[in-house]
Amino acid sequence: MTTYAQVCLNGHILNTSPNPEYIREHDFCEDCGQEGITECPECEDQKIIASDQNVTTDDVTRSDLDLFCRSCGTGFPWTGENGIIIREGVFVDDDYVSGTFDRQTVEEINRCYRIGANSAVLVLYRKLLENTIIEILRGHYGTDSIEKFFDTENNQFHRFSVLVSELESSKSDLGQYSDNLTSSLIARIWEFKGDGDAMAHSIKYEVNDDELEGMSSEAAHVANVLLEARNEVQRAN
Repeated sequence: MTTYAQVCLNGHILNTSPNPEYIREHDFCEDCGQEGITECPECEDQKIIASDQNVTTDDVTRSDLDLFCRSCGTGFPWTGENGIIIREGVFVDDDYVSGTFDRQTVEEINRCYRIGANSAVLVLYRKLLENTIIEILRGHYGTDSIEKFFDTENNQFHRFSVLVSELESSKSDLGQYSDNLTSSLIARIWEFKGDGDAMAHSIKYEVNDDELEGMSSEAAHVANVLLEARNEVQRAN
């Protein structure tokens, strides 16, 4: 059973229904103020489809929507120049990026964020945090305390969970680089680790647009604290 959608011009889902005649719920989007539409604004013939199955509004995201009208082929308003769904803003900023790895990873995170690849955002964000923690520990302790960040028995860096635990146990040593390496910040790292793990290892768990956008401010703060501390470690050592 097809599920139809009322969608604002920015791609926010306003309502869904199996009956296109009873789909309109709001004239304008409460998130961005854009007009809500139920059909292609170009041909005014093709109804907007949320899914070819029977789904609820909560189960639909912008990435589920068609990019082009099935009737006339025109790109919908939420489709970018290259047929990519655009979400405004970034998930993390680049205030403290340093080097190719930082810049490439942050760019990939934000590119995925803008096109609605929600799972990829959290997997890449987890990667950014993991590598930054390694650099902090390695930069401060060096090879004399290599066990803080490296598993010599298996010749590999520690798992993310071990790295976060080592960061937590090293707060007093690392406090000279940042006043923001606090227990509450590390608690947020554990939460983001869990989100990233869920995206990487589950075929069922999904994060919707609103959840991801709600994470963005805190994610940017956590990343900036770690990246800034990493930069201070590198300057000092």
